[in-house]
Amino acid sequence: MPVLIFTTVGIIPIIGLAFCYNTAYGQSLPNYRTIKMSLNTLLRFTVGDFNFDELMENDRTGMAIPLFWTTTVLLVFGER
Repeated sequence: MPVLIFTTVGIIPIIGLAFCYNTAYGQSLPNYRTIKMSLNTLLRFTVGDFNFDELMENDRTGMAIPLFWTTTVLLVFGER
């Protein structure tokens, strides 16, 4: 039971970030077009496979830097 709770608590912020990226960049970037693609792209962040310049070029909302740092803290530093 504790593993299920731990997994659920860990997945909720990641899915929330996928929705945020889909909302902010889904219209302009193919990697964020659907929630599933956004989630896949976010999970690739953990191994360093991301294009920050692409996010900055298509940033209409001013959320590129806060979203990027939130993602980095939750996915990379949260794993430890």
